[in-house]
Amino acid sequence: MKKKDKSHSHSHLAFDHVSFSYKHSDKFTSVFDNINLTIHEKEFVTILGPSGAGKSTFFRLASGLEQPESGHIRLRDKEERHRLGKIGYMPQQDLLLPWRTVLENGLLPLEIKGMNKKEAREKVLHHMKKFGLLGTEDHYPHQLSGGMRQRVSFLRAILGGNEILLLDEPFSALDSMTRYMMQEWLLEQWHEWDKTIIFITHDVEEAIFLSDRVLMLTHPPIKGEIDEVNVPISRPRNEEHRSDAAFMKLKQDLLKKMRSKERSL
Repeated sequence: MKKKDKSHSHSHLAFDHVSFSYKHSDKFTSVFDNINLTIHEKEFVTILGPSGAGKSTFFRLASGLEQPESGHIRLRDKEERHRLGKIGYMPQQDLLLPWRTVLENGLLPLEIKGMNKKEAREKVLHHMKKFGLLGTEDHYPHQLSGGMRQRVSFLRAILGGNEILLLDEPFSALDSMTRYMMQEWLLEQWHEWDKTIIFITHDVEEAIFLSDRVLMLTHPPIKGEIDEVNVPISRPRNEEHRSDAAFMKLKQDLLKKMRSKERSL
Protein backbone atom coordinates (compact mmCIF):
# COMPACT_ATOMS: atom_id res chain seq x y z
CA MET A 1 0.00 0.00 0.00
CA LYS A 2 1.51 3.31 -1.03
CA LYS A 3 1.77 6.22 1.36
CA LYS A 4 0.03 9.39 0.24
CA ASP A 5 2.36 12.24 -0.64
CA LYS A 6 1.04 15.46 0.84
CA SER A 7 4.26 17.45 0.59
CA HIS A 8 2.83 19.48 -2.30
CA SER A 9 -0.88 19.22 -1.48
CA HIS A 10 -3.15 22.20 -1.98
CA SER A 11 -5.88 23.68 0.16
CA HIS A 12 -9.06 21.73 -0.48
CA LEU A 13 -11.40 23.28 2.09
CA ALA A 14 -10.76 26.43 4.13
CA PHE A 15 -12.69 28.43 6.72
CA ASP A 16 -11.53 32.07 6.81
CA HIS A 17 -12.72 34.06 9.84
CA VAL A 18 -16.02 32.16 9.91
CA SER A 19 -18.65 32.98 12.54
CA PHE A 20 -21.95 31.18 13.05
CA SER A 21 -24.74 31.22 15.66
CA TYR A 22 -28.02 29.40 16.19
CA LYS A 23 -31.14 31.34 17.12
CA HIS A 24 -33.30 29.98 19.95
CA SER A 25 -36.44 32.07 20.53
CA ASP A 26 -35.02 35.60 20.79
CA LYS A 27 -31.51 34.54 21.82
CA PHE A 28 -28.46 33.73 19.71
CA THR A 29 -26.02 30.97 20.73
CA SER A 30 -22.59 31.41 19.18
CA VAL A 31 -20.96 28.19 17.95
CA PHE A 32 -18.02 29.55 15.94
CA ASP A 33 -16.47 32.97 16.44
CA ASN A 34 -14.02 34.07 13.74
CA ILE A 35 -12.51 30.58 13.25
CA ASN A 36 -9.82 29.65 10.75
CA LEU A 37 -8.76 26.24 9.46
CA THR A 38 -7.45 24.61 6.31
CA ILE A 39 -7.90 21.04 5.10
CA HIS A 40 -5.42 19.94 2.44
CA GLU A 41 -6.02 17.79 -0.61
CA LYS A 42 -6.01 14.01 0.10
CA GLU A 43 -5.62 14.62 3.82
CA PHE A 44 -7.41 12.57 6.48
CA VAL A 45 -8.45 14.96 9.26
CA THR A 46 -10.51 14.07 12.31
CA ILE A 47 -12.60 16.50 14.33
CA LEU A 48 -12.56 15.32 17.94
CA GLY A 49 -14.83 16.58 20.67
CA PRO A 50 -17.72 15.79 23.02
CA SER A 51 -21.41 16.06 22.09
CA GLY A 52 -22.44 19.67 21.64
CA ALA A 53 -18.95 20.87 20.70
CA GLY A 54 -19.93 22.05 17.21
CA LYS A 55 -18.75 19.06 15.17
CA SER A 56 -22.02 18.59 13.28
CA THR A 57 -22.37 22.37 12.83
CA PHE A 58 -18.97 22.36 11.13
CA PHE A 59 -20.23 19.68 8.73
CA ARG A 60 -23.42 21.63 8.00
CA LEU A 61 -21.35 24.69 7.15
CA ALA A 62 -18.82 22.76 5.07
CA SER A 63 -21.50 20.95 3.06
CA GLY A 64 -23.56 24.08 2.42
CA LEU A 65 -26.55 23.12 4.57
CA GLU A 66 -25.79 26.31 6.54
CA GLN A 67 -24.10 29.57 5.60
CA PRO A 68 -21.71 31.54 7.85
CA GLU A 69 -22.87 34.83 9.36
CA SER A 70 -19.50 36.29 8.46
CA GLY A 71 -16.26 35.10 6.90
CA HIS A 72 -15.70 32.90 3.87
CA ILE A 73 -15.65 29.18 3.07
CA ARG A 74 -13.37 28.26 0.17
CA LEU A 75 -13.11 25.13 -1.97
CA ARG A 76 -9.81 24.82 -3.83
CA ASP A 77 -8.86 28.39 -2.87
CA LYS A 78 -12.07 29.83 -4.32
CA GLU A 79 -14.91 31.21 -2.19
CA GLU A 80 -17.93 28.95 -2.72
CA ARG A 81 -21.37 29.82 -1.37
CA HIS A 82 -23.15 27.09 -3.33
CA ARG A 83 -21.52 24.04 -1.75
CA LEU A 84 -24.51 21.69 -1.73
CA GLY A 85 -23.70 18.61 -3.80
CA LYS A 86 -20.02 19.51 -4.08
CA ILE A 87 -18.99 17.78 -0.85
CA GLY A 88 -19.99 14.21 0.00
CA TYR A 89 -21.73 13.80 3.36
CA MET A 90 -22.24 10.48 5.14
CA PRO A 91 -24.26 10.76 8.38
CA GLN A 92 -24.15 8.42 11.39
CA GLN A 93 -27.11 6.38 10.17
CA ASP A 94 -26.49 4.59 6.88
CA LEU A 95 -29.81 5.82 5.39
CA LEU A 96 -29.98 2.88 2.99
CA LEU A 97 -33.37 2.59 1.31
CA PRO A 98 -34.94 -0.55 2.86
CA TRP A 99 -37.02 -1.38 -0.23
CA ARG A 100 -33.94 -1.41 -2.46
CA THR A 101 -31.40 -4.20 -2.74
CA VAL A 102 -27.69 -3.59 -2.14
CA LEU A 103 -27.14 -3.21 -5.88
CA GLU A 104 -30.09 -0.82 -6.22
CA ASN A 105 -28.86 1.27 -3.30
CA GLY A 106 -25.46 1.49 -4.95
CA LEU A 107 -27.04 2.61 -8.20
CA LEU A 108 -28.85 5.55 -6.59
CA PRO A 109 -26.15 8.28 -6.95
CA LEU A 110 -25.51 7.24 -10.56
CA GLU A 111 -29.24 7.32 -11.34
CA ILE A 112 -29.39 10.85 -9.96
CA LYS A 113 -26.54 11.79 -12.31
CA GLY A 114 -28.47 10.32 -15.23
CA MET A 115 -25.89 7.68 -16.10
CA ASN A 116 -26.82 4.98 -18.61
CA LYS A 117 -28.33 2.01 -16.74
CA LYS A 118 -25.96 -0.60 -18.17
CA GLU A 119 -22.89 1.55 -17.51
CA ALA A 120 -24.11 2.35 -14.00
CA ARG A 121 -24.68 -1.33 -13.18
CA GLU A 122 -21.19 -2.27 -14.41
CA LYS A 123 -19.62 0.51 -12.35
CA VAL A 124 -21.45 -0.50 -9.17
CA LEU A 125 -20.57 -4.18 -9.62
CA HIS A 126 -16.90 -3.25 -10.14
CA HIS A 127 -16.86 -1.28 -6.90
CA MET A 128 -18.78 -3.95 -5.00
CA LYS A 129 -15.94 -6.38 -5.61
CA LYS A 130 -13.43 -3.86 -4.22
CA PHE A 131 -15.67 -3.21 -1.21
CA GLY A 132 -16.07 -6.91 -0.40
CA LEU A 133 -19.78 -6.87 -1.24
CA LEU A 134 -19.93 -9.45 -4.03
CA GLY A 135 -22.66 -11.98 -3.33
CA THR A 136 -24.86 -9.43 -1.56
CA GLU A 137 -26.23 -7.75 -4.71
CA ASP A 138 -29.78 -9.03 -4.15
CA HIS A 139 -29.78 -8.67 -0.38
CA TYR A 140 -31.87 -6.01 1.34
CA PRO A 141 -30.36 -3.78 4.05
CA HIS A 142 -32.08 -5.65 6.90
CA GLN A 143 -30.27 -8.83 5.80
CA LEU A 144 -26.81 -7.26 6.30
CA SER A 145 -24.62 -6.85 9.37
CA GLY A 146 -23.85 -3.34 10.62
CA GLY A 147 -20.39 -3.39 9.08
CA MET A 148 -21.72 -4.51 5.70
CA ARG A 149 -24.40 -1.82 5.75
CA GLN A 150 -21.68 0.76 6.34
CA ARG A 151 -19.72 -0.59 3.37
CA VAL A 152 -22.77 -0.06 1.16
CA SER A 153 -23.12 3.44 2.55
CA PHE A 154 -19.45 4.17 1.76
CA LEU A 155 -20.00 2.72 -1.71
CA ARG A 156 -22.80 5.22 -2.35
CA ALA A 157 -20.66 8.08 -1.03
CA ILE A 158 -17.75 7.17 -3.32
CA LEU A 159 -19.99 6.77 -6.37
CA GLY A 160 -21.30 10.27 -5.70
CA GLY A 161 -18.02 11.47 -7.20
CA ASN A 162 -17.14 14.17 -4.65
CA GLU A 163 -13.48 14.78 -3.86
CA ILE A 164 -14.18 15.69 -0.22
CA LEU A 165 -16.05 13.28 2.06
CA LEU A 166 -17.51 14.29 5.41
CA LEU A 167 -17.99 11.22 7.62
CA ASP A 168 -20.09 11.84 10.74
CA GLU A 169 -19.24 9.10 13.29
CA PRO A 170 -19.97 6.29 10.80
CA PHE A 171 -18.79 3.56 13.19
CA SER A 172 -20.46 4.76 16.40
CA ALA A 173 -23.22 2.12 16.34
CA LEU A 174 -20.87 -0.83 15.71
CA ASP A 175 -19.49 -3.23 18.33
CA SER A 176 -15.84 -2.68 19.22
CA MET A 177 -14.42 -5.55 17.14
CA THR A 178 -16.38 -4.59 14.01
CA ARG A 179 -15.44 -0.96 14.60
CA TYR A 180 -11.71 -1.77 14.66
CA MET A 181 -12.05 -3.83 11.49
CA MET A 182 -13.97 -1.05 9.73
CA GLN A 183 -11.34 1.52 10.72
CA GLU A 184 -8.63 -0.59 9.09
CA TRP A 185 -10.86 -1.21 6.06
CA LEU A 186 -11.54 2.54 5.70
CA LEU A 187 -7.82 3.35 5.67
CA GLU A 188 -7.19 0.70 3.02
CA GLN A 189 -9.94 2.16 0.85
CA TRP A 190 -8.80 5.76 1.41
CA HIS A 191 -5.38 4.92 -0.05
CA GLU A 192 -7.17 3.82 -3.22
CA TRP A 193 -9.80 6.58 -3.41
CA ASP A 194 -7.55 9.67 -3.54
CA LYS A 195 -10.16 11.55 -1.51
CA THR A 196 -9.94 14.18 1.18
CA ILE A 197 -11.68 12.84 4.29
CA ILE A 198 -12.96 14.82 7.27
CA PHE A 199 -14.10 12.45 10.01
CA ILE A 200 -16.09 13.25 13.16
CA THR A 201 -15.59 11.24 16.34
CA HIS A 202 -15.58 11.57 20.12
CA ASP A 203 -13.22 8.58 20.41
CA VAL A 204 -9.59 9.61 20.95
CA GLU A 205 -8.11 6.28 19.85
CA GLU A 206 -10.16 6.26 16.66
CA ALA A 207 -9.01 9.81 15.88
CA ILE A 208 -5.33 8.89 16.25
CA PHE A 209 -5.56 5.64 14.32
CA LEU A 210 -7.20 7.21 11.28
CA SER A 211 -5.79 10.70 11.00
CA ASP A 212 -3.00 12.85 9.68
CA ARG A 213 -4.22 15.63 11.98
CA VAL A 214 -6.71 15.88 14.83
CA LEU A 215 -8.72 19.08 15.31
CA MET A 216 -9.95 19.48 18.89
CA LEU A 217 -13.25 21.13 19.76
CA THR A 218 -14.67 21.68 23.21
CA HIS A 219 -17.82 23.54 24.17
CA PRO A 220 -18.78 26.54 22.03
CA PRO A 221 -18.18 29.24 21.24
CA ILE A 222 -15.03 28.09 19.43
CA LYS A 223 -12.84 31.12 18.80
CA GLY A 224 -10.01 31.89 16.39
CA GLU A 225 -7.55 29.14 15.53
CA ILE A 226 -8.77 25.60 16.25
CA ASP A 227 -6.34 23.55 18.35
CA GLU A 228 -4.80 20.76 16.33
CA VAL A 229 -2.37 17.89 16.83
CA ASN A 230 -0.34 16.20 14.10
CA VAL A 231 -0.28 12.40 14.20
CA PRO A 232 3.35 11.30 13.58
CA ILE A 233 2.50 7.61 13.21
CA SER A 234 3.70 5.98 10.00
CA ARG A 235 1.35 4.60 7.37
CA PRO A 236 0.06 2.09 6.51
CA ARG A 237 -1.42 1.42 9.96
CA ASN A 238 -2.75 -1.78 11.43
CA GLU A 239 -3.92 -3.22 14.74
CA GLU A 240 -0.36 -3.43 16.09
CA HIS A 241 0.02 0.35 15.99
CA ARG A 242 -2.61 0.73 18.71
CA SER A 243 -0.19 -0.72 21.29
CA ASP A 244 2.90 1.22 20.11
CA ALA A 245 4.51 3.46 22.73
CA ALA A 246 4.16 6.51 20.44
CA PHE A 247 0.47 5.77 19.90
CA MET A 248 -0.21 5.34 23.62
CA LYS A 249 1.68 8.53 24.51
CA LEU A 250 -0.23 10.55 21.92
CA LYS A 251 -3.49 9.13 23.26
CA GLN A 252 -2.62 10.24 26.80
CA ASP A 253 -1.48 13.66 25.58
CA LEU A 254 -4.72 14.20 23.67
CA LEU A 255 -6.82 13.13 26.66
CA LYS A 256 -4.91 15.55 28.88
CA LYS A 257 -5.40 18.38 26.38
CA MET A 258 -9.14 17.71 26.12
CA ARG A 259 -9.54 17.53 29.90
CA SER A 260 -7.50 20.70 30.37
CA LYS A 261 -9.67 22.55 27.88
CA GLU A 262 -12.83 21.29 29.61
CA ARG A 263 -11.61 22.41 33.04
CA SER A 264 -10.73 25.88 31.73
CA LEU A 265 -14.31 26.56 30.62
